[in-house]
Order: sequence, then C-alpha cells, then structure tokens
Amino acid sequence: MERRHFIKTLCTGGCVCSCGIGHLASKAVASGEPSGKNEDWRASFVQDRYAKLLALMGERMDARAFGSLMEDLGRFCASRTGIAQRFPGDPDGFFGELRHRWHADIAYDRDHGKVSIAFAAGSECVCPLLKKGLASGSACQCSVGSLKGLFEEVFGGSPDVRIVESVLRGGQRCLFEVTVAKASAKA
Repeated sequence: MERRHFIKTLCTGGCVCSCGIGHLASKAVASGEPSGKNEDWRASFVQDRYAKLLALMGERMDARAFGSLMEDLGRFCASRTGIAQRFPGDPDGFFGELRHRWHADIAYDRDHGKVSIAFAAGSECVCPLLKKGLASGSACQCSVGSLKGLFEEVFGGSPDVRIVESVLRGGQRCLFEVTVAKASAKA
C-alpha cells in the first residue's frame, strides 16, 4: 500500500494513532519521495507496533477500562474525520457518504431506528492500523466509539452500537448494528 493512500485511508476511515502516523505523515510531505517499495514496510511496521501497544495495554488494564479507552479513541477519530459534521439531520446524505467512503452495505429501518453496516466478506479490518491476526478483537471497541460519535452528530441522542460480527474476532466480515431514536435526526 502506498504511504499517501495509507494516510488518506487512515484519515477517512476514522482512526488516528499518535505512535507512528504523525511520523509517516511528516515524512510523506517533507521528503517528496516518490511512491515505492520503501513505503510498504512502514505501513506493516505501524500495524505491528499498534497491535503490540494494544496487547500491552490489554495486559495491564482490566477489560472494562480497556474497552472504555478504545471507545474514547474511536470518538476522537470520528471527531477528526469531518464525515458526520456535514450531515446533521440528514441521515440519507450521511449514509451515502459512508457507502462511498467505506464501500459498505448500509440498511436503515427508519420506523424502528435500526441501522445495519456490513463490510464485504473476507475483507480486512476497515482501520488501516489493524490487521487480522495481529490485533485482538477487543480493539473493535474503537469502532463502537467511532460509530457512536458519528451517529450522535447526525441523529443526536445516544446511539447504541453493537458488534454483530468482526474479522478481528474470527468473523468473515465486520457487521455493526446501530440503534438510534426512531425516525429522528438532528434538526
């Protein structure tokens, strides 16, 4: 994966990690290096390092604290993407943008306030920092926080986000279910 594509995917995917991305981003801009082989090892290195960081944190924290920390990180990521901020009160526009950026199937049952977000089967984790087989499934709480943050911007209130299936937890794909207030969106 090319560095510029990796960083762009990172930002639009909604995840940020201070342990390596700042360095990669500054090198991409400052060096003016053409895309090439040198970039491949960096993306892999960041994935390995981030997985190790999460594993070390998981060993030193209880599960509840770790899950809360990951959700907070996800909310931080969501606040930096600019995705939902453009669509307050406009779920259809928001879902169109998510389909475009994430290439996910999104179904919205307006009457019951249920949203299903399904990524392609056999795919990797949406977050470019995470890789199947390296990161623990507990890292998926970051996605829960990210989705909560995004849906709060569009719908208001406190959405409930449930992980139905996850590639990091052994699933074939990532599938999330979000419950929002019935037929409501921020005005």
